[in-house]
Amino acid sequence: MFECNGKCYNQEKFACGSVCYPNTTYYHQTYRPCGQNCIQKHQACAGSCKDDYFLCGEDQCKTNTTYNMETYRTCDDACIASWQPCDGSCQEGYFKCGTDSCKENTTHNLEHYRTCEQDCIREFQPCDGDCPADRFLCGDECRRSSQYNQSLWWSCESACQAYTEPCKGTCPPFMELSPQKVICITPPEPSCRNVSCGGKDLAPHGSCVSGICFCSIPWFGPNCTEEYLAPKFVSQEILLNASEISYLKIPIGNISGSKPISLSLRNYPLGMFIKNRTIIWPSPKVGSFHFITEASNIVGSDSQQTLLQISPCYNANISSISKSQFWTKQNIWLSGSVLDSGSCNISLASLPVSIIIATENGNFSYSVLTDINGHFD
Repeated sequence: MFECNGKCYNQEKFACGSVCYPNTTYYHQTYRPCGQNCIQKHQACAGSCKDDYFLCGEDQCKTNTTYNMETYRTCDDACIASWQPCDGSCQEGYFKCGTDSCKENTTHNLEHYRTCEQDCIREFQPCDGDCPADRFLCGDECRRSSQYNQSLWWSCESACQAYTEPCKGTCPPFMELSPQKVICITPPEPSCRNVSCGGKDLAPHGSCVSGICFCSIPWFGPNCTEEYLAPKFVSQEILLNASEISYLKIPIGNISGSKPISLSLRNYPLGMFIKNRTIIWPSPKVGSFHFITEASNIVGSDSQQTLLQISPCYNANISSISKSQFWTKQNIWLSGSVLDSGSCNISLASLPVSIIIATENGNFSYSVLTDINGHFD
């Protein structure tokens, strides 16, 4: 309380609400009056903050620094970090990653982070044993197909190593340990003549060394006459149509060739991936898409082109525009409704509608949700 008649008699103290505090820089920078109370400067007073602070949540004040304004935001009555979702949604300029994380919409983040069930993981981390379409699983990491030839690498427990390196004394399929037990080689045949590694009338498929055939890939078997087959799609091109509000699943058709066969995607839309020989796109976007599915094994590869057309489930129409004077700075009221295209059987309530307005100073946009009758304004 005040020390005398509502004042602080000691000049080394100052009044803050109904309390006297030491007249030091720390207390001046930390506390401020709020009616009869003395509160810390990061606390709101009757829903307001000091001039150099902004209100975050119901009762927190943050200093007006670039860091704080980019780092914190209001979610209902709480003050949360910008990377935290609010009611399951991220703020504009961020995308949802996992259930509890928001990442800024930068090229780096879009390429290096992805959702795995409830978690946000890096692009080199597998999700339930699966990798993004442009990577393959090797050991316990996802390796980029553009940097590593998948046919030359294999998994040894959690490690990824070259096909010629044994894993605890074992080799990849179609290979075996060398006589020195140090590398993996193509299986030799027990005996041969210099002209027999490939058959009497065939070009050589290997070399005969000291009476043993060492076969060249893709050949194996007695006298190197059996061939590992490269993958081959039954159909080289497929055409598909789907609607935008669907969990799109495209089974990958029959592929001939010697196993194991690895699958990957090229030129595919964002969010599409392969799982259990099925192409999955959880949230399709409207438009025409052309992507390539590639199958590969140790001896070769083949590709299949897919032409995919995603149709909209509804269209938005503006029914009225009102404004008293178009040449003055007043609000323009837009209203309209959405029409079901008839292919999706959806409710017209709470559908997102994006409105883009072009002015002489540039374009700007905003989004609204429809009411239960499909109307918006």
